[in-house]
Amino acid sequence: MKALILSSLLLLFAAGVSSVEWKHSAVLDDNFLVLWTPDEGKVTFEIQVKTLGYVGLGFTRDDGSIEADMVIGWVDNNGQLHLQDRHVKKSSKDPQMDSSQDYTLLLGFENKTHTVLRFSRQYDTCDPRDLKIT
Repeated sequence: MKALILSSLLLLFAAGVSSVEWKHSAVLDDNFLVLWTPDEGKVTFEIQVKTLGYVGLGFTRDDGSIEADMVIGWVDNNGQLHLQDRHVKKSSKDPQMDSSQDYTLLLGFENKTHTVLRFSRQYDTCDPRDLKIT
C-alpha cells in the first residue's frame, strides 16, 4: 500500500502537477487510490487509477440502498478532459446523467499506466440526485 502511494506521488511529481496537501487517503484496491481534503463548504478529491479509459467514484447511503451518486471521468484520444455528474436509480443499473452538473474539474491527465482526475464538489448541492457528503 505504501508503495502504491509513493509511486502515485512520484507520478504526480513527474507530471508537474500542482501539489495539494491531502488530509485523507484510501487505497480501494491495488489499482485505485482516492485522496480528499475537506474545506469550508466543499471537498476536493483526486483519484489515481492504474487504468486507461473511464474512471469513476460513487457514493451510497449506509442503508443498503442500491441507488448511488457518482462522478465519472476520462481523458479522450485528443487529450480533452471529461467529468460527468451521474446517478444510479433503483430501476436501472446504468448511470444516468444528472441535469445539474455539480462537480468542478480541477485537473486531469493520462499517462502510459494511470488516469488521474482532481475535482471538487459542495457538501450539499441541493440537487435531489446528489447525496450530501458528511
